[in-house]
Amino acid sequence: MTAMSSRGRLVRRRSAVVSVVLAVGLSAGVTGCGSDGDGEKKPGKAKPTTTAGVTLTPSGANLELGEAATLKWVPNQNVTGLVDIAVTTILQGSEKDTAKVEIKPRPEGMRLYYVKIHLKNLGKTDLGGVSPNTLPLHLDEGADLLQQPASIDPKLKFDLCPSSALPAKFGKGAEADVCLVYVATAPIEKLLLQPEAGDVIEWPGTVTTPSPTPSKAATKKPAAKKPAAKAS
Repeated sequence: MTAMSSRGRLVRRRSAVVSVVLAVGLSAGVTGCGSDGDGEKKPGKAKPTTTAGVTLTPSGANLELGEAATLKWVPNQNVTGLVDIAVTTILQGSEKDTAKVEIKPRPEGMRLYYVKIHLKNLGKTDLGGVSPNTLPLHLDEGADLLQQPASIDPKLKFDLCPSSALPAKFGKGAEADVCLVYVATAPIEKLLLQPEAGDVIEWPGTVTTPSPTPSKAATKKPAAKKPAAKAS
């Protein structure tokens, strides 16, 4: 499928599955992007369109963390929904979490990112049970490389990023907070939403890095002070 990259180049996306074995049963999907020879084209901001009375966020929008984009979500050929999606937090996983991931050969500089999002159903379609992993939300590492959300074994979990399908009933007006896991090989630049070919909606939000593990010396309790002797 051909799509417009965030750097304005018309690119052809190709998907490849990376086999991952780890304590949390993670399977990462990687999407590589390269020029398809159609030449350079500058992306212009599209005019908003309306679907079923709902105005969709136009391509080219640049959003703050917590600010919602409205889009048509097609998780599969039998389901089409209208939703608001807001990226609320981008958290880098700790070295301990990253160490759980086993990929052969192991990419240099591999790291995890937890992306927390808020979803609201605006349409008549019940999206109950749909996996948030089917959202067209990609992690941009630069160099025309986009990462898809990883697929998590539902029996196993990350404490900081519980991942699951939407509730069994998720009709119009329903809201949910969900978390997506991404496996990256470089520091991220932004999150890109691509509802349809050529669309690019960006969240260039600040990444929250994990707190450093305190040293043993820092965790030792200070010695108790002896009470001063009373004056006779």
